[in-house]
Amino acid sequence: MIAPTPFHSEAWRSAAWAGDDAPRLTVHAGGLRLDGALRSVPGHDYHHPAPLLGSSREAPFLDPQQRRRWRQLPWAPVLTTVSPFGYRGSPPYGELDLPQARSLADELVAAARRQRCSALLSHYLFDQDDGPWMQALQEAGAQILTLGAHCRMNLNFPDLEAYHRWLGKSRRTVRAPRSWNCSGAEVWWTDEALDEGLARELTSLLRRKLHRFGSPGPPRYLLARLVEGSLMKRWLFVAQSPGQAPRSVLVSIPWGETLYAKFFASQRSSGDYIPLVFNHQIQAALERGFRRIDFGGAAHRAKLFRGATLHLARGAYLPLRPELQRQLPLAQQLSQLKEGAFLALSRRWQKKPAANAQQPDPAASPRRDLAAASAALDPGSPDPRLETGHVVA
Repeated sequence: MIAPTPFHSEAWRSAAWAGDDAPRLTVHAGGLRLDGALRSVPGHDYHHPAPLLGSSREAPFLDPQQRRRWRQLPWAPVLTTVSPFGYRGSPPYGELDLPQARSLADELVAAARRQRCSALLSHYLFDQDDGPWMQALQEAGAQILTLGAHCRMNLNFPDLEAYHRWLGKSRRTVRAPRSWNCSGAEVWWTDEALDEGLARELTSLLRRKLHRFGSPGPPRYLLARLVEGSLMKRWLFVAQSPGQAPRSVLVSIPWGETLYAKFFASQRSSGDYIPLVFNHQIQAALERGFRRIDFGGAAHRAKLFRGATLHLARGAYLPLRPELQRQLPLAQQLSQLKEGAFLALSRRWQKKPAANAQQPDPAASPRRDLAAASAALDPGSPDPRLETGHVVA
């Protein structure tokens, strides 16, 4: 059975686990399987509920004391099903009916209890992709929380010029020459193998930029195999001045009819991000007949402004210890506030608001300024970290 995304695939998961010392736990039901991780420390921000519910990103919604309380709770260990650095938490099957989902969910919850886990988290679930899995976990006692958002764009255009016309005059700056060119550099792209020296340069560039922000970044093994093309098919978009080392690189993964914009790194400011991601990549995807691009999380404003749509990333969260269960109302409130902030972003910047967002109850909020909260969630211009599903892209 073909995995629904590259990040569900065994190739990705095996490479992403390289260098990760968290024990793996696999559950089986009805001939299906699901891998999880037993995490005793938070590690990567998006692999554990403690930073997801209490990091600095939640500052617009929770006061410092509330966030400290989250971090100090007895979390160890937590069972998570998040694909490492791929940010998909559902079982690795494209077609999963509700009885199958229920069997796997029951086994997962039972495994969490056997391991004396403090909580269970299946994160990065999407309404349109993971409905049976979310329903099964909810029936097993989990709460469905809004923890983030991704951006996707359907490529309903014959060519790049048609895409620009569709954006409309109010977004004409997207069509400006400076939005197409990487100043002082030439852009090339390939889906072919690279010579070893160039592959090492691009891997080193990605590793330097993706590992400099505190939270653990993808392992070198994963990046090296992805760049060289031995892990899976990939596209590389490179900005490079003649006679010099590559300045910026975007790594995208074709899978089915979707192109996943996964990693971006640059030796300069993020000025190369828009030309590579929104012109060169879109043009290549249209020429190859792809139907959509998944841009991942963060930098939502830049993506929505250029035609993407917002899709809320859910987490199925089941606290198993009384200390965590008592904090569940706060987690639910945070979910409601984040969903409202994302809705505000989509209304302001998207051509059509996110279909699965619900307006929050303002009375539930300790901080009711959703415009300020949405600005904090998405501070504006793309950040040079630019890792899809993690920081930007």
